[in-house]
Amino acid sequence: MIKNILHYQRISLVVIVLIALSCFAGFTQAEPVDPLNLAGMIYTGKFEQAQKTITTQPGVLVNRPTDSMQARLSNFNVLLDQREEVRQSTYDENITEARDYFDKGDIEKALTSVRKARFYAKDTKEFGEIDWIKELAQKSKVLANDYLKKHEWLKAGNIYAELATIYEDDKTYDQLTRDAAMRVKLEATYKEDGQWKDDLEEIKIDVVPEVSLQIYNYYVENPDFAKMVSRALNNLAMMREIPKLSEVFKPLGEPEKCDQFEQQIKNLEKQATTQSQNKKFATREFWQAFLKLLVINDETCQLPRNVIIKEFLDASLAELDPFTNVIWPAELSDFDKHTTGRFSGVGIQISMENNKLKVVTPIPGSPAFQAGILPGDLIVTINGESTDGISIDQAVRKITGPKGTKVTLGIMHPWNDEIRQVPLIRDTIVIQTVKGCKLDKDNNWQFMIDPENKIAYIRVTSFTDTTPGELTDALKKLTKNGARGLILDLRFNPGGTLKAAVETVDLFIDEGVMVSTRGRNVEPWQKSASPKNTRFRDLPIIVLVNGFSASAAEIVSGALRDYHRAWLIGERSFGKGSVQNVLPIVGDTCKLKITTAYYYLPSGKCIHRKPESKDWGVDPNLKVELTPTELRDVIELQRDAEIVTQVNGERAPEIPATTTTTSTTESNSESDSKKPRKYPPVDIQLDAALLVMQSRLSLGVPWDAVPTTTNPANTVIKVDRKNDP
Repeated sequence: MIKNILHYQRISLVVIVLIALSCFAGFTQAEPVDPLNLAGMIYTGKFEQAQKTITTQPGVLVNRPTDSMQARLSNFNVLLDQREEVRQSTYDENITEARDYFDKGDIEKALTSVRKARFYAKDTKEFGEIDWIKELAQKSKVLANDYLKKHEWLKAGNIYAELATIYEDDKTYDQLTRDAAMRVKLEATYKEDGQWKDDLEEIKIDVVPEVSLQIYNYYVENPDFAKMVSRALNNLAMMREIPKLSEVFKPLGEPEKCDQFEQQIKNLEKQATTQSQNKKFATREFWQAFLKLLVINDETCQLPRNVIIKEFLDASLAELDPFTNVIWPAELSDFDKHTTGRFSGVGIQISMENNKLKVVTPIPGSPAFQAGILPGDLIVTINGESTDGISIDQAVRKITGPKGTKVTLGIMHPWNDEIRQVPLIRDTIVIQTVKGCKLDKDNNWQFMIDPENKIAYIRVTSFTDTTPGELTDALKKLTKNGARGLILDLRFNPGGTLKAAVETVDLFIDEGVMVSTRGRNVEPWQKSASPKNTRFRDLPIIVLVNGFSASAAEIVSGALRDYHRAWLIGERSFGKGSVQNVLPIVGDTCKLKITTAYYYLPSGKCIHRKPESKDWGVDPNLKVELTPTELRDVIELQRDAEIVTQVNGERAPEIPATTTTTSTTESNSESDSKKPRKYPPVDIQLDAALLVMQSRLSLGVPWDAVPTTTNPANTVIKVDRKNDP
């Protein structure tokens, strides 16, 4: 019996061991989450798929805990669901409003609401093909034409601009918008008591042949002088269509002379087209066409010669590109001021709120800061004159001025009615271009946006000569404090100097061409990285870009992406990739700003957007598109992050949302529909960057390990359901 008991015990022990082994084997046979596959999902925006993968797999990720990653993905997917809910409800509100206006016959309000709805539509092409919207577009065109007949250029232009947004592939509306804007400009410029007489006084005829010669010699592409002449003649012909101009230029009120003027201009345009088809139209023919125009004008409308010269050259150069133009004598002073960066003022950011001039924040160290001006203060007078009805531009002109001069601001705190006169001595204002996620109590930028994971955030607002040094100082402090990843925010960065751009790229790569330029008649140029300058080549980087990232910002983001040093998140950049040189003309009484070359990224891509371009700028690896409301939220979150907390030891008034990332408190601010918001404002692009960087650090998968297509902007954070209009 004892023998049987021992036998039973042995069998039981074997069964227990087998069960244990079976359980262990079952656990080890389950496939752990593959870091490369998971990284591919997260880096390319498949967040829901990534969350499901972690949820259905065991609780280990190649010996790494997945709990925190699962929680982050879950939280982010909740954000995506919320923004889809807001997108759909905003679309429904705008489309309902548009349909109501349409049914009531209010075409303009209906068109505006349709334009707003389009920004929230799932498929913008299908949206424009909805039957009643197509009908609205036809009625809008009829209305715009009626406005043109009544010489209401601005109203017509507004309609064409709305249609150009709704049907962005139809370039006809762009041209109609430009024509209407030109009529508005001509009518506003040439008034009996206008400044134009003084502004145009020094313009001389010699500028025409000299400009055409420089265009022939140095313009980036072969210039089509016939098209340039055609556009100039069309613009000048518009002048007889504007009745108000006949009050200034009397012959424009004589139909017979105007008819002759218009007919002879048409004949001149035909001659230019014929000569161009025969390949006989260059600088000489351009000059001859201009001389013929002068004869026609002398025999008919007799417009002042300097008006003809200015309008002819402005229009003909506009045919080339938006960045090639003449800097006329009256514009030289302001132009030199902008290009040399010599600015002086009192150092405040201002905004208009409820028709009141409001201080957003003083700039630390500026005269306004030293005088104790606080965020939220109202500027009620400037040098004793009331600011009621003043525009932002007018206020800026009154407040800024030469260094060392005085301006007195009447300041009122929003919590009392006492007006304090604050005399300020204008000084050179140094604008800090490298900023962080928030200001500390001493008004110093804090860059560690995720202290737990040691993720830094740096926003570069423009590229100036001081930017690389500012950036280096910030990065040195961050790496000393153990930074493991960097989010570099270049959204809304309009560019700056090429020198600052290449010096910035040089901080992160150790070899290879960073940027090159090529033109039709200038020497090719390229700039390579310097290995000894590479201080931060091992720091993982995410770059945020959007449609306002231009020029130098595109050079930096494009180079970092091409060398796999950074993962780009956001939206396609602006596409300003052209090089302008400034040439003195007519004895330096004018200047010609002329496009001479294009920028090329290390991959060989030209980032410049031409009228016929299908591909331009820098594409993000992960496209995260924003609605107009979300775009406004990002701007306001960034602005609020710059508001100082202490001014000369005095605590500034409490202002909500003083961080760069998502707000964590309920918001009562109003959207375009003037209704309270259900969810607080978020910066979904920054939140996506944080999630991707956190995953990058957890998984250890480098950017270049994840396959991308030639055009990597193939993943868009959107929901695939279609609208039901």
